[in-house]
Amino acid sequence: MSDTLPNVPLPANTPVDLYAASGIAVGTQISVQNITTSDVRVYSGATSPNTGSSGSTLLRPGITAKNEAGDAGAWAWSTSGAAVSVSGVV
Repeated sequence: MSDTLPNVPLPANTPVDLYAASGIAVGTQISVQNITTSDVRVYSGATSPNTGSSGSTLLRPGITAKNEAGDAGAWAWSTSGAAVSVSGVV
């Protein structure tokens, strides 16, 4: 088991690049868990999404999602602010 990475804070209405924030190499499959009581949206793509964009996935509190290996980017945001736990999938 690898060391646990620090949680990634999500300022309100600000998409956060999960690869850059976690230090995990772009294209690595990741697991993202919403660790707060706020809803979080996640999105896979090379560029920062519009926070109202379609194609995002809703993560309710406590829910975990995985992206696909090879994705060009992974982003998360919350309308009220939140935090997620991110880890590489082995």
